[in-house]
Amino acid sequence: MFKDNSRQAKELLNQRANTAIVKVGELAKAAIVTNSPTDEGNLKRSIDYNKTIEGTKSKVEVGSALAYAPYVEYGTGEFATNGVGRKGSWRYKDAQGIWHTTRGQKPSHFMRNSFDKIQPKVDSVIKKEFGDIK
Repeated sequence: MFKDNSRQAKELLNQRANTAIVKVGELAKAAIVTNSPTDEGNLKRSIDYNKTIEGTKSKVEVGSALAYAPYVEYGTGEFATNGVGRKGSWRYKDAQGIWHTTRGQKPSHFMRNSFDKIQPKVDSVIKKEFGDIK
């Protein structure tokens, strides 16, 4: 006699997916906070993750909501990743009224480097959560 266990199987998969994305989110957040450059600490404090589960799709997004975070990650001006920055130098006035000349900021790739570093751990989390399901 056939017994339909599909509901229980889906529930188990959803529970495991939820556990896995929380673990991956925490892992990524910790690595990014550790690797993020520090001036005043705002960037480090802004790093967080958000998990989304929609039906059978689960995802975790990790990063910062600060407007300047992409400039720290990808660089600016002549140093911008993929050469998409402004060419040549420019001047700007800081909050104290002092003028500065710059060609841009070099990228730090603190997020990319963090993700690369934790990839084996992410694979391990996925295997641990789903490896015994047959």
